[in-house]
Amino acid sequence: MRLWDGLKGLVVRFVMRVWMFIKKAWNLGVDDPRKFLHSLKVGIALITVSLFYYMRPLYDGVGGSAIWAVMTVVVVFEYTVGGTLSKSLNRIFGTTLAGFLALGIHWIASHLGHQFEPYIMGISLFLLASATTFSRFIPIVKARFDYG
Repeated sequence: MRLWDGLKGLVVRFVMRVWMFIKKAWNLGVDDPRKFLHSLKVGIALITVSLFYYMRPLYDGVGGSAIWAVMTVVVVFEYTVGGTLSKSLNRIFGTTLAGFLALGIHWIASHLGHQFEPYIMGISLFLLASATTFSRFIPIVKARFDYG
């Protein structure tokens, strides 16, 4: 009997927690409907972009890297249009800069020979990661380009 009462109490507490969560989520949506609409827009964007990943003809044309389009939508989509554009531009700039840096470092490493290539790649990775991480502590860089 005690076991049954304990199990029943556990289930009741779980159901009450779920109910309170649903109630808080409902109140949040009622207080500001734009948040609910934003979540619907994110869902639509994810469904649209996921077509590249899940539809076989598109997947065959784009390849396995199509999942990065899905990840970009998840990471870039913000509550406001301005926030999404800002984050998108920072992502484009950061990806372009990283691509050029990678090509330059690869060119240097390949011209120094296979013996030094792992050292050049490792040292450059360490230096760039350290510099990028440190730059995030500079207030003006953090405010404008933290995501990039």
